[in-house]
Amino acid sequence: MRFRRPVAIAVVALATTACIDTLAVPDARYGVMSIATYGTSPQAAVMTPEVIFYDKTDLRFTVPAADSCFVTAYSPTGTVDTRSFTLDAGDFLVQTIGGRVDTLSQFFAGNLVVYRPPSGRLIPFVPGDTLSIQVPGAPGGFPAVTANVRTAEAFTHDSVVTTPTGQPMALRWTTPPVAGSLMTFTLRYANPFSLDAQPNEQIFCAFTDDGTGAIPDDYLSSWRQAPEASRSVRAVRLRSKEIVIDSRTRFVMVSTYGLPLYSAPQ
Repeated sequence: MRFRRPVAIAVVALATTACIDTLAVPDARYGVMSIATYGTSPQAAVMTPEVIFYDKTDLRFTVPAADSCFVTAYSPTGTVDTRSFTLDAGDFLVQTIGGRVDTLSQFFAGNLVVYRPPSGRLIPFVPGDTLSIQVPGAPGGFPAVTANVRTAEAFTHDSVVTTPTGQPMALRWTTPPVAGSLMTFTLRYANPFSLDAQPNEQIFCAFTDDGTGAIPDDYLSSWRQAPEASRSVRAVRLRSKEIVIDSRTRFVMVSTYGLPLYSAPQ
């Protein structure tokens, strides 16, 4: 059985990889907290964080290499295999940001245990504030851990202009007040194999968050040839932190601020 991936969890998809040794039996425990920013402006930012604790997995979080690009398939909806094993980490988690305290309760999606705010609750915050999470842990489940991460700051970027063949595409954006973040740009479009001219391919690039970057000309031919109506650009600032709890247990927090800002999922 498969189901639509929760919207916030989907942001880590491009940065999550599996061990290539398929002969080994996975035995790791891996917790993932996704903190995506929603709203209409930085002043009206909200989040609906989601946390999943995986068991018997070989998942690893790898930050995309700075100043690198690749082309891959694009689908507007992601899926997650409900045959994955998840762990109990306590009746609820406690999150603190900007002096506000919220609880993330257990919900079930298929046979997966997901922690998130009660349905419909949006948590206002200031992008750039530090978020802390307390995981109480559960006997036989995921162990207790307390962790924090600086949330991704708001930014603006210049219009993305399609360059003539032979020229790279220059990108410019506002820099963060604190180092340690990564900036990504995703160009989505319909390639010739799209039967309905809907986006089915994307160029994904990651850059050192210093305000400038460029997509090499070699990656841009399909974008230039795509129907203009199928093209869209999404820029995302990413901050992450990984905690090593023991030899087989890790917990990662991923915060993102993307443009355009999306409305919070229901």
